Amino acid sequence: MSETIGGQTGTLHFIKFATSRMDGFFHMVTTNGLASFPKVVCATGGGAFKFEKDFKEKLGVELMKHDEMECLIRGLHYLCRHDTDECYYWADPKNTSTHGCQGTKVPVHLMANPYPYIVVNIGSGVSILLVESARSFKRIGGTSVGGGTFLGLCALLTGVESFEEAIALASGGDGSKVDKLVRDIYGGGYERLGLSGDVVASR
Repeated sequence: MSETIGGQTGTLHFIKFATSRMDGFFHMVTTNGLASFPKVVCATGGGAFKFEKDFKEKLGVELMKHDEMECLIRGLHYLCRHDTDECYYWADPKNTSTHGCQGTKVPVHLMANPYPYIVVNIGSGVSILLVESARSFKRIGGTSVGGGTFLGLCALLTGVESFEEAIALASGGDGSKVDKLVRDIYGGGYERLGLSGDVVASR
């Protein structure tokens, strides 16, 4: 994504990795001289506090910490303005004929004034946010059962060590073998509510 920030134009690159691999990250940054230019880097989330000392001692970089949820909402709005295909949903998810993927990727274009709307942020836990304007939002709910729970159970049951491994295993499975479906309860669909028999009633 090409962008101009602070008078300088360049390309934004996004890299993701587990925080357990931070030593590898510091080695990559040092080896490639990536820490020679910035002396202050914006950061958010728990890692901005947990690794602040390492950034200072190993890279000579100060972290300017920002609120995680505010960054989430502002980042979402940024993506919607600059890369409209980044917000999407999967239509017809059971159709595996499209580019080898399940369903069809359909972009969601937020209107100029989409407020209010709800964001469900699924990380280690889950936070549900009500976004009332570009700068106004509040947490209205959540649960401690989230990605951390999922990965922990997968690790115990299958021995995987990463989210990517767990998803790869799940993509080859058949959820109907373990999920309770509407047809398991009613013997078919629940026509009055328009629920087909293969809709998941309980996981």
